[in-house]
Amino acid sequence: RGRKTAQDVSAAVEAVLDFAGQHLLEGIVVKHADSPYRCGRSAAWQKFKIRRQERVWVTAWAPGGPGQLDRYWGGRPVAGRLVPSGEVSLGLRAGQASTLRRILHAAELGSHARHGLRPVAPVIAMTVAGHGPSSGWLRDPVITEVHIDPSGP
Repeated sequence: RGRKTAQDVSAAVEAVLDFAGQHLLEGIVVKHADSPYRCGRSAAWQKFKIRRQERVWVTAWAPGGPGQLDRYWGGRPVAGRLVPSGEVSLGLRAGQASTLRRILHAAELGSHARHGLRPVAPVIAMTVAGHGPSSGWLRDPVITEVHIDPSGP
């Protein structure tokens, strides 16, 4: 057996990533062949996450306290209505949260739900990158883009 080149390894990783993505896996972990298993992180092991992007509409939010992120609950359009898809709070750039707070305050629907959750009219959509099927609950979502659209979905 000859030594594999970096190009060979890269092609093999891409093939495994494609397979994992087709089967809705969250990602893969690759390691040096001679690296033993150890608890914790190691430079000999690398994780490659598979994320798919989708657009969800903010249907409720909860302002974060001091040192905390605001939390946004999204819904995805299905058959003319927004179906709950989960919560996201990571990924905003500096200054975006304060802009969204002003818009969401104005879009609040009046009554506050349990746990400080504030229902809002769908005027903000977010492109999020996460794991799992497009019909399930968002898993490990990260905001990659914000879309302000007063006309809604």
